[in-house]
Amino acid sequence: MKRAHPLLSPFGVIFTLVMLLGLMAIYWQQGGLMFSPGKLSARTRSGVTLQGFASHAEFEGECQRCHAPLQSMQGELCLDCHAAIGDEINFKNGPHENYQMVMRCYACHTDHQGSAFNPTAAAFKHFDHTLASFSLRWHQVDYAADPLKCEDCHSLEGGFATPIEKCLSCHQNYDPNFMTAHAEQFGQACFDCHDGEDRMADFNHDLTTFPLIGDHAGIACADCHRDARFTGIAVECAACHTEPKQHAGLFAEDCSACHGPKNWAAALWNGKPFDHQTESGFSLELHLVDYAGQPIQCQECHFALPGTTHELGFELQECASCHQQAEPIFMAEHQQQFGLDCIACHDGTGRLANFDHNQFFTLDGQHTEIACEDCHSQQVFRGTPRDCIGCHAEPQIHAGLFGLQCESCHTAQAWVPASLTSHNFPLDHGGQGIVACETCHPASYVAYTCYGCHDHQQIEIERGHLEEGISPVELPDCVGCHPNGLKEESEHGGD
Repeated sequence: MKRAHPLLSPFGVIFTLVMLLGLMAIYWQQGGLMFSPGKLSARTRSGVTLQGFASHAEFEGECQRCHAPLQSMQGELCLDCHAAIGDEINFKNGPHENYQMVMRCYACHTDHQGSAFNPTAAAFKHFDHTLASFSLRWHQVDYAADPLKCEDCHSLEGGFATPIEKCLSCHQNYDPNFMTAHAEQFGQACFDCHDGEDRMADFNHDLTTFPLIGDHAGIACADCHRDARFTGIAVECAACHTEPKQHAGLFAEDCSACHGPKNWAAALWNGKPFDHQTESGFSLELHLVDYAGQPIQCQECHFALPGTTHELGFELQECASCHQQAEPIFMAEHQQQFGLDCIACHDGTGRLANFDHNQFFTLDGQHTEIACEDCHSQQVFRGTPRDCIGCHAEPQIHAGLFGLQCESCHTAQAWVPASLTSHNFPLDHGGQGIVACETCHPASYVAYTCYGCHDHQQIEIERGHLEEGISPVELPDCVGCHPNGLKEESEHGGD
Protein backbone atom coordinates (compact mmCIF):
# COMPACT_ATOMS: atom_id res chain seq x y z
CA MET A 1 0.00 0.00 0.00
CA LYS A 2 1.35 3.41 -1.21
CA ARG A 3 2.09 6.19 1.26
CA ALA A 4 0.31 9.58 0.71
CA HIS A 5 2.43 12.66 -0.13
CA PRO A 6 3.06 14.66 3.08
CA LEU A 7 1.62 17.87 1.59
CA LEU A 8 -1.56 16.06 0.79
CA SER A 9 -2.04 15.01 4.34
CA PRO A 10 -4.32 17.12 6.52
CA PHE A 11 -1.32 18.50 8.32
CA GLY A 12 0.43 19.26 5.03
CA VAL A 13 -2.57 21.10 3.64
CA ILE A 14 -2.86 23.22 6.76
CA PHE A 15 0.87 23.99 6.66
CA THR A 16 0.72 24.98 3.02
CA LEU A 17 -2.21 27.34 3.65
CA VAL A 18 -0.42 28.97 6.55
CA MET A 19 2.71 29.48 4.43
CA LEU A 20 0.73 31.03 1.60
CA LEU A 21 -1.11 33.34 3.97
CA GLY A 22 2.22 34.35 5.50
CA LEU A 23 3.76 35.08 2.18
CA MET A 24 0.74 37.11 1.14
CA ALA A 25 0.94 39.12 4.35
CA ILE A 26 4.62 39.82 3.80
CA TYR A 27 4.01 40.74 0.11
CA TRP A 28 1.21 43.06 1.19
CA GLN A 29 3.27 44.58 3.95
CA GLN A 30 6.36 45.15 1.78
CA GLY A 31 4.50 46.16 -1.38
CA GLY A 32 5.99 43.25 -3.35
CA LEU A 33 9.59 44.11 -2.51
CA MET A 34 10.34 40.53 -1.65
CA PHE A 35 10.14 39.79 -5.39
CA SER A 36 12.07 42.93 -6.47
CA PRO A 37 15.16 42.17 -8.63
CA GLY A 38 17.04 45.10 -7.11
CA LYS A 39 16.90 48.67 -5.91
CA LEU A 40 15.44 51.40 -8.13
CA SER A 41 17.41 54.35 -9.46
CA ALA A 42 17.75 57.37 -7.21
CA ARG A 43 18.78 59.65 -10.09
CA THR A 44 17.06 63.04 -9.94
CA ARG A 45 16.78 66.18 -12.05
CA SER A 46 17.21 69.38 -10.15
CA GLY A 47 13.86 70.98 -9.40
CA VAL A 48 11.85 68.35 -11.31
CA THR A 49 9.20 66.13 -9.68
CA LEU A 50 6.58 63.91 -11.30
CA GLN A 51 3.46 63.24 -9.24
CA GLY A 52 5.40 64.34 -6.19
CA PHE A 53 8.42 62.06 -6.73
CA ALA A 54 11.93 63.22 -7.64
CA SER A 55 13.21 59.69 -8.46
CA HIS A 56 12.07 56.09 -8.88
CA ALA A 57 13.65 55.20 -5.56
CA GLU A 58 11.10 57.31 -3.70
CA PHE A 59 8.25 54.92 -4.57
CA GLU A 60 10.34 51.75 -4.42
CA GLY A 61 7.80 50.17 -2.03
CA GLU A 62 4.88 50.83 -4.41
CA CYS A 63 5.46 48.28 -7.16
CA GLN A 64 1.91 48.74 -8.47
CA ARG A 65 2.86 52.17 -9.80
CA CYS A 66 4.85 50.47 -12.55
CA HIS A 67 3.53 46.88 -12.49
CA ALA A 68 -0.12 45.96 -12.93
CA PRO A 69 -0.17 42.46 -14.48
CA LEU A 70 -3.35 41.58 -16.37
CA GLN A 71 -4.62 45.12 -15.81
CA SER A 72 -2.51 47.55 -17.84
CA MET A 73 0.53 47.71 -20.10
CA GLN A 74 3.61 48.85 -18.31
CA GLY A 75 4.22 51.59 -20.91
CA GLU A 76 0.88 53.18 -20.09
CA LEU A 77 1.86 53.32 -16.41
CA CYS A 78 5.15 54.99 -17.39
CA LEU A 79 3.30 57.71 -19.29
CA ASP A 80 1.07 58.38 -16.28
CA CYS A 81 4.11 60.06 -14.77
CA HIS A 82 6.12 60.97 -17.86
CA ALA A 83 3.32 62.93 -19.52
CA ALA A 84 5.77 65.00 -21.58
CA ILE A 85 6.93 61.84 -23.34
CA GLY A 86 3.29 61.02 -24.02
CA ASP A 87 2.81 64.40 -25.67
CA GLU A 88 5.95 63.82 -27.73
CA ILE A 89 4.47 60.55 -29.01
CA ASN A 90 0.95 61.86 -29.60
CA PHE A 91 1.97 65.12 -31.27
CA LYS A 92 4.92 63.56 -33.13
CA ASN A 93 7.43 66.03 -31.81
CA GLY A 94 10.63 64.35 -30.69
CA PRO A 95 12.69 61.19 -31.02
CA HIS A 96 10.09 58.91 -29.36
CA GLU A 97 7.62 59.52 -32.21
CA ASN A 98 9.66 57.37 -34.60
CA TYR A 99 9.90 54.14 -32.60
CA GLN A 100 7.73 51.26 -33.75
CA MET A 101 7.43 49.67 -30.27
CA VAL A 102 7.42 52.94 -28.42
CA MET A 103 5.23 51.63 -25.54
CA ARG A 104 7.85 49.05 -24.57
CA CYS A 105 9.74 51.54 -22.40
CA TYR A 106 11.57 48.82 -20.50
CA ALA A 107 13.33 47.70 -23.70
CA CYS A 108 15.55 50.79 -23.54
CA HIS A 109 15.05 52.19 -20.03
CA THR A 110 15.77 49.38 -17.56
CA ASP A 111 15.87 49.86 -13.79
CA HIS A 112 16.37 47.87 -10.58
CA GLN A 113 20.12 48.22 -11.20
CA GLY A 114 20.88 50.06 -8.00
CA SER A 115 20.31 53.56 -6.71
CA ALA A 116 23.19 55.04 -8.73
CA PHE A 117 21.94 53.56 -11.98
CA ASN A 118 20.99 56.07 -14.75
CA PRO A 119 18.04 54.71 -16.82
CA THR A 120 18.39 57.50 -19.39
CA ALA A 121 22.07 56.87 -20.07
CA ALA A 122 21.35 53.16 -20.30
CA ALA A 123 19.07 53.83 -23.28
CA PHE A 124 21.87 55.35 -25.33
CA LYS A 125 23.11 52.02 -26.65
CA HIS A 126 19.62 51.33 -27.98
CA PHE A 127 19.08 54.81 -29.46
CA ASP A 128 19.12 55.23 -33.25
CA HIS A 129 20.13 58.85 -33.85
CA THR A 130 18.79 58.75 -37.42
CA LEU A 131 15.32 58.82 -35.88
CA ALA A 132 16.06 62.22 -34.37
CA SER A 133 15.74 65.53 -36.20
CA PHE A 134 19.51 65.89 -36.36
CA SER A 135 21.75 63.40 -38.16
CA LEU A 136 25.18 62.40 -36.85
CA ARG A 137 26.52 62.01 -40.39
CA TRP A 138 28.95 64.90 -39.95
CA HIS A 139 29.22 64.66 -36.16
CA GLN A 140 30.95 61.32 -35.58
CA VAL A 141 34.22 62.99 -34.56
CA ASP A 142 35.25 66.46 -33.47
CA TYR A 143 37.74 68.78 -35.19
CA ALA A 144 40.60 66.84 -33.55
CA ALA A 145 39.22 63.59 -35.05
CA ASP A 146 38.31 62.29 -31.59
CA PRO A 147 34.94 60.46 -31.30
CA LEU A 148 32.14 62.69 -30.12
CA LYS A 149 30.36 61.63 -26.94
CA CYS A 150 26.70 62.29 -26.26
CA GLU A 151 27.53 64.75 -23.50
CA ASP A 152 29.62 66.81 -25.94
CA CYS A 153 26.36 68.01 -27.49
CA HIS A 154 23.66 67.11 -24.95
CA SER A 155 22.91 68.02 -21.41
CA LEU A 156 22.43 64.62 -19.81
CA GLU A 157 21.18 66.13 -16.58
CA GLY A 158 18.74 68.45 -18.30
CA GLY A 159 16.35 66.10 -20.03
CA PHE A 160 18.86 65.35 -22.77
CA ALA A 161 18.46 68.84 -24.23
CA THR A 162 20.86 70.24 -26.84
CA PRO A 163 21.97 73.69 -25.74
CA ILE A 164 22.91 75.91 -28.68
CA GLU A 165 25.91 77.03 -26.64
CA LYS A 166 27.49 73.61 -27.18
CA CYS A 167 27.26 74.05 -30.98
CA LEU A 168 28.63 77.57 -30.81
CA SER A 169 31.53 76.81 -28.47
CA CYS A 170 32.72 73.90 -30.59
CA HIS A 171 32.55 75.66 -33.96
CA GLN A 172 33.68 79.00 -32.54
CA ASN A 173 36.91 77.49 -31.26
CA TYR A 174 37.69 76.07 -34.70
CA ASP A 175 36.74 79.03 -36.92
CA PRO A 176 36.01 82.14 -34.82
CA ASN A 177 35.98 84.65 -37.72
CA PHE A 178 33.48 82.67 -39.74
CA MET A 179 31.25 81.98 -36.77
CA THR A 180 31.19 85.63 -35.73
CA ALA A 181 30.12 86.73 -39.20
CA HIS A 182 27.71 83.80 -39.50
CA ALA A 183 26.01 84.65 -36.20
CA GLU A 184 25.71 88.31 -37.20
CA GLN A 185 23.97 87.36 -40.46
CA PHE A 186 21.78 84.48 -39.35
CA GLY A 187 21.61 84.55 -35.58
CA GLN A 188 22.31 81.62 -33.28
CA ALA A 189 19.33 79.34 -33.99
CA CYS A 190 21.54 76.66 -35.62
CA PHE A 191 18.78 74.07 -35.99
CA ASP A 192 16.66 76.42 -38.09
CA CYS A 193 19.07 75.77 -40.97
CA HIS A 194 21.18 72.74 -40.12
CA ASP A 195 20.02 69.15 -39.63
CA GLY A 196 23.38 67.39 -39.45
CA GLU A 197 23.25 66.39 -43.11
CA ASP A 198 25.04 69.69 -43.79
CA ARG A 199 22.66 70.59 -46.58
CA MET A 200 24.03 74.13 -46.61
CA ALA A 201 27.65 73.18 -47.35
CA ASP A 202 27.04 72.27 -51.00
CA PHE A 203 23.77 74.13 -51.30
CA ASN A 204 22.99 75.34 -54.83
CA HIS A 205 20.42 78.11 -54.81
CA ASP A 206 20.03 77.78 -58.59
CA LEU A 207 18.22 74.47 -58.03
CA THR A 208 15.47 76.25 -56.11
CA THR A 209 12.53 78.12 -57.60
CA PHE A 210 14.58 81.33 -57.43
CA PRO A 211 17.99 81.01 -59.16
CA LEU A 212 20.55 83.60 -58.13
CA ILE A 213 21.65 85.07 -61.44
CA GLY A 214 22.78 88.50 -62.56
CA ASP A 215 22.91 91.09 -59.80
CA HIS A 216 21.29 88.66 -57.36
CA ALA A 217 24.41 86.49 -57.37
CA GLY A 218 26.44 89.03 -55.43
CA ILE A 219 24.07 89.79 -52.55
CA ALA A 220 24.48 88.36 -49.06
CA CYS A 221 22.08 85.64 -47.92
CA ALA A 222 20.92 87.74 -45.00
CA ASP A 223 19.74 90.49 -47.35
CA CYS A 224 16.81 88.27 -48.33
CA HIS A 225 16.70 85.79 -45.46
CA ARG A 226 16.25 88.22 -42.63
CA ASP A 227 15.96 86.86 -39.08
CA ALA A 228 17.43 83.59 -40.43
CA ARG A 229 14.14 82.75 -42.14
CA PHE A 230 14.36 80.52 -45.20
CA THR A 231 10.81 79.35 -45.81
CA GLY A 232 7.97 81.49 -47.08
CA ILE A 233 10.31 84.06 -48.65
CA ALA A 234 8.47 86.16 -51.24
CA VAL A 235 10.04 85.98 -54.71
CA GLU A 236 8.21 88.94 -56.26
CA CYS A 237 10.45 91.91 -57.12
CA ALA A 238 8.23 94.30 -55.18
CA ALA A 239 8.88 92.33 -51.98
CA CYS A 240 12.48 93.60 -51.93
CA HIS A 241 12.60 96.46 -54.42
CA THR A 242 10.54 99.60 -54.17
CA GLU A 243 8.98 100.78 -57.42
CA PRO A 244 11.37 103.13 -59.26
CA LYS A 245 10.37 106.76 -59.08
CA GLN A 246 10.93 107.07 -62.84
CA HIS A 247 7.75 105.18 -63.68
CA ALA A 248 5.86 104.96 -60.39
CA GLY A 249 2.19 104.24 -60.92
CA LEU A 250 2.50 103.62 -64.66
CA PHE A 251 3.03 99.86 -64.80
CA ALA A 252 1.84 96.75 -62.99
CA GLU A 253 4.08 95.29 -60.26
CA ASP A 254 5.17 92.43 -62.51
CA CYS A 255 8.66 93.86 -63.01
CA SER A 256 9.81 90.73 -64.84
CA ALA A 257 7.65 91.73 -67.81
CA CYS A 258 10.29 94.34 -68.69
CA HIS A 259 13.29 93.80 -66.39
CA GLY A 260 15.61 90.91 -65.57
CA PRO A 261 18.15 90.33 -62.77
CA LYS A 262 21.11 90.33 -65.18
CA ASN A 263 20.79 94.04 -65.88
CA TRP A 264 17.96 96.12 -64.47
CA ALA A 265 18.63 99.04 -66.82
CA ALA A 266 18.34 96.97 -70.00
CA ALA A 267 14.56 96.92 -69.90
CA LEU A 268 12.56 94.92 -72.39
CA TRP A 269 9.53 96.20 -74.25
CA ASN A 270 7.36 93.62 -76.00
CA GLY A 271 10.19 91.13 -75.61
CA LYS A 272 12.92 93.33 -77.14
CA PRO A 273 15.52 95.64 -75.52
CA PHE A 274 13.79 98.94 -74.94
CA ASP A 275 15.00 102.04 -76.77
CA HIS A 276 12.80 105.08 -76.50
CA GLN A 277 13.79 106.39 -79.91
CA THR A 278 13.22 103.03 -81.61
CA GLU A 279 9.85 102.45 -79.95
CA SER A 280 8.44 105.97 -80.17
CA GLY A 281 10.57 107.79 -82.74
CA PHE A 282 11.52 110.33 -80.07
CA SER A 283 15.00 110.36 -78.53
CA LEU A 284 15.53 111.15 -74.85
CA GLU A 285 19.00 112.51 -75.59
CA LEU A 286 17.97 116.06 -74.64
CA HIS A 287 15.16 115.12 -72.27
CA LEU A 288 17.02 113.42 -69.42
CA VAL A 289 16.58 116.41 -67.08
CA ASP A 290 14.14 119.30 -66.97
CA TYR A 291 14.87 123.04 -66.97
CA ALA A 292 15.67 122.85 -63.25
CA GLY A 293 18.22 120.11 -63.82
CA GLN A 294 16.02 117.44 -62.21
CA PRO A 295 15.63 113.98 -63.83
CA ILE A 296 12.53 113.77 -66.00
CA GLN A 297 10.23 110.92 -64.90
CA CYS A 298 8.20 108.88 -67.37
CA GLN A 299 4.92 110.00 -65.85
CA GLU A 300 5.74 113.66 -66.57
CA CYS A 301 5.10 112.95 -70.26
CA HIS A 302 3.08 109.71 -70.23
CA PHE A 303 0.04 108.23 -68.54
CA ALA A 304 -1.05 104.61 -68.08
CA LEU A 305 -3.58 103.40 -70.61
CA PRO A 306 -6.58 101.76 -68.87
CA GLY A 307 -6.82 98.01 -69.25
CA THR A 308 -3.15 97.50 -70.14
CA THR A 309 -0.18 96.35 -68.08
CA HIS A 310 2.69 98.22 -69.72
CA GLU A 311 1.27 100.46 -72.44
CA LEU A 312 1.50 104.23 -72.12
CA GLY A 313 -0.41 107.15 -73.55
CA PHE A 314 0.96 110.54 -74.54
CA GLU A 315 -0.56 113.97 -75.09
CA LEU A 316 1.19 116.67 -77.15
CA GLN A 317 0.03 119.25 -74.65
CA GLU A 318 2.61 117.83 -72.21
CA CYS A 319 5.39 119.20 -74.46
CA ALA A 320 3.84 122.65 -74.64
CA SER A 321 3.06 122.90 -70.91
CA CYS A 322 6.70 122.24 -70.02
CA HIS A 323 8.34 124.47 -72.60
CA GLN A 324 5.85 127.32 -72.18
CA GLN A 325 6.85 127.73 -68.55
CA ALA A 326 10.50 128.23 -69.52
CA GLU A 327 10.09 130.10 -72.82
CA PRO A 328 6.58 131.58 -73.02
CA ILE A 329 7.29 134.24 -75.71
CA PHE A 330 9.20 131.88 -77.99
CA MET A 331 6.58 129.16 -77.62
CA ALA A 332 3.72 131.52 -78.42
CA GLU A 333 5.39 132.62 -81.65
CA HIS A 334 6.56 129.12 -82.47
CA GLN A 335 3.11 127.58 -82.09
CA GLN A 336 1.51 130.37 -84.10
CA GLN A 337 3.94 129.77 -86.96
CA PHE A 338 4.18 125.95 -86.89
CA GLY A 339 1.19 124.72 -84.91
CA LEU A 340 0.97 122.37 -81.92
CA ASP A 341 2.19 119.14 -83.47
CA CYS A 342 5.68 119.25 -81.92
CA ILE A 343 6.54 115.65 -82.84
CA ALA A 344 6.01 116.42 -86.53
CA CYS A 345 9.21 118.52 -86.47
CA HIS A 346 11.10 117.42 -83.38
CA ASP A 347 12.47 113.95 -82.63
CA GLY A 348 14.26 114.77 -79.37
CA THR A 349 17.74 115.01 -80.84
CA GLY A 350 17.55 118.80 -81.08
CA ARG A 351 18.24 118.87 -84.80
CA LEU A 352 16.17 122.05 -85.14
CA ALA A 353 17.69 123.83 -82.17
CA ASN A 354 21.00 124.47 -83.95
CA PHE A 355 19.87 123.22 -87.31
CA ASP A 356 22.24 123.63 -90.27
CA HIS A 357 20.32 123.24 -93.50
CA ASN A 358 23.58 122.98 -95.42
CA GLN A 359 24.12 119.53 -93.95
CA PHE A 360 21.12 118.34 -95.93
CA PHE A 361 20.64 120.85 -98.78
CA THR A 362 22.66 124.00 -99.28
CA LEU A 363 20.48 127.07 -99.37
CA ASP A 364 22.43 129.48 -101.59
CA GLY A 365 21.63 131.80 -104.44
CA GLN A 366 17.94 132.07 -105.18
CA HIS A 367 17.18 129.40 -102.57
CA THR A 368 18.10 131.70 -99.68
CA GLU A 369 15.04 133.86 -100.29
CA ILE A 370 12.32 131.22 -100.23
CA ALA A 371 10.20 130.43 -97.14
CA CYS A 372 10.48 127.06 -95.41
CA GLU A 373 6.89 126.11 -96.23
CA ASP A 374 7.56 126.62 -99.96
CA CYS A 375 9.51 123.35 -99.88
CA HIS A 376 8.13 121.82 -96.69
CA SER A 377 4.41 122.03 -97.27
CA GLN A 378 2.19 120.80 -94.42
CA GLN A 379 5.35 120.79 -92.22
CA VAL A 380 6.70 117.64 -93.82
CA PHE A 381 10.47 117.66 -93.48
CA ARG A 382 11.60 114.11 -93.87
CA GLY A 383 11.68 112.87 -97.44
CA THR A 384 11.70 116.33 -98.99
CA PRO A 385 13.20 115.93 -102.53
CA ARG A 386 16.63 117.37 -103.15
CA ASP A 387 16.58 117.12 -106.96
CA CYS A 388 15.71 120.22 -108.98
CA ILE A 389 12.93 118.36 -110.72
CA GLY A 390 11.34 117.78 -107.34
CA CYS A 391 10.38 121.44 -107.23
CA HIS A 392 11.03 122.79 -110.72
CA ALA A 393 9.30 121.50 -113.85
CA GLU A 394 11.59 120.81 -116.78
CA PRO A 395 11.59 123.79 -119.22
CA GLN A 396 9.69 123.02 -122.37
CA ILE A 397 12.48 124.43 -124.48
CA HIS A 398 14.76 121.48 -123.75
CA ALA A 399 12.22 118.89 -122.54
CA GLY A 400 13.64 115.42 -123.02
CA LEU A 401 16.95 116.63 -124.42
CA PHE A 402 19.44 116.91 -121.60
CA GLY A 403 18.12 114.68 -118.84
CA LEU A 404 17.16 115.82 -115.35
CA GLN A 405 20.59 116.62 -113.93
CA CYS A 406 19.90 120.36 -114.07
CA GLU A 407 22.96 121.20 -111.97
CA SER A 408 25.15 120.18 -114.94
CA CYS A 409 24.30 123.44 -116.66
CA HIS A 410 22.43 125.58 -114.13
CA THR A 411 23.17 126.89 -110.65
CA ALA A 412 21.08 128.24 -107.79
CA GLN A 413 22.64 131.67 -108.29
CA ALA A 414 20.62 132.17 -111.48
CA TRP A 415 18.88 129.82 -113.82
CA VAL A 416 20.06 131.86 -116.79
CA PRO A 417 22.62 131.85 -118.26
CA ALA A 418 23.24 128.17 -118.35
CA SER A 419 26.72 126.73 -118.34
CA LEU A 420 27.02 124.37 -121.27
CA THR A 421 29.57 121.60 -121.03
CA SER A 422 29.68 121.13 -124.83
CA HIS A 423 28.78 123.76 -127.47
CA ASN A 424 30.89 123.84 -130.66
CA PHE A 425 29.54 127.11 -131.94
CA PRO A 426 30.99 130.18 -130.17
CA LEU A 427 28.52 131.60 -127.64
CA ASP A 428 30.01 135.09 -128.06
CA HIS A 429 29.38 135.09 -131.81
CA GLY A 430 29.41 138.64 -133.03
CA GLY A 431 31.97 139.85 -130.49
CA GLN A 432 29.40 141.50 -128.22
CA GLY A 433 29.22 138.99 -125.37
CA ILE A 434 27.45 135.72 -124.88
CA VAL A 435 24.38 135.49 -127.01
CA ALA A 436 21.18 134.42 -125.32
CA CYS A 437 20.11 130.89 -126.15
CA GLU A 438 16.72 132.05 -127.43
CA THR A 439 18.43 134.17 -130.13
CA CYS A 440 19.53 131.08 -132.02
CA HIS A 441 17.07 128.56 -130.51
CA PRO A 442 13.72 130.39 -130.37
CA ALA A 443 11.58 127.26 -130.28
CA SER A 444 13.74 124.29 -129.33
CA TYR A 445 17.37 123.52 -128.65
CA VAL A 446 17.38 120.83 -131.31
CA ALA A 447 16.76 123.47 -133.98
CA TYR A 448 18.53 126.77 -134.65
CA THR A 449 18.37 129.74 -136.97
CA CYS A 450 20.92 132.41 -137.84
CA TYR A 451 18.21 134.85 -138.79
CA GLY A 452 17.84 135.99 -135.20
CA CYS A 453 20.79 138.30 -135.96
CA HIS A 454 21.37 138.17 -139.77
CA ASP A 455 18.88 139.82 -142.16
CA HIS A 456 16.78 137.34 -144.04
CA GLN A 457 16.70 138.47 -147.67
CA GLN A 458 15.83 135.17 -149.18
CA ILE A 459 16.32 136.00 -152.89
CA GLU A 460 19.71 137.65 -152.41
CA ILE A 461 20.91 134.89 -150.03
CA GLU A 462 19.83 132.09 -152.32
CA ARG A 463 21.46 133.78 -155.35
CA GLY A 464 24.73 134.37 -153.59
CA HIS A 465 24.91 130.80 -152.25
CA LEU A 466 23.94 129.32 -155.61
CA GLU A 467 27.03 130.93 -156.98
CA GLU A 468 28.97 128.90 -154.42
CA GLY A 469 27.21 125.72 -155.38
CA ILE A 470 24.90 125.60 -152.35
CA SER A 471 21.37 124.64 -153.17
CA PRO A 472 18.31 126.13 -151.42
CA VAL A 473 17.82 122.76 -149.63
CA GLU A 474 21.26 123.02 -147.96
CA LEU A 475 20.93 126.70 -147.22
CA PRO A 476 19.31 126.43 -143.66
CA ASP A 477 22.32 124.45 -142.29
CA CYS A 478 24.55 127.48 -141.84
CA VAL A 479 26.83 125.79 -139.27
CA GLY A 480 27.57 123.07 -141.78
CA CYS A 481 29.62 125.61 -143.74
CA HIS A 482 30.40 128.10 -140.97
CA PRO A 483 31.17 125.92 -137.86
CA ASN A 484 32.85 128.82 -136.05
CA GLY A 485 30.51 131.50 -137.38
CA LEU A 486 33.19 132.97 -139.64
CA LYS A 487 32.49 133.74 -143.29
CA GLU A 488 35.92 132.67 -144.54
CA GLU A 489 35.66 129.25 -142.94
CA SER A 490 33.02 128.19 -145.39
CA GLU A 491 33.79 124.80 -146.84
CA HIS A 492 33.09 126.35 -150.24
CA GLY A 493 35.55 129.13 -149.70
CA GLY A 494 33.07 131.84 -150.71
CA ASP A 495 32.70 135.18 -148.99
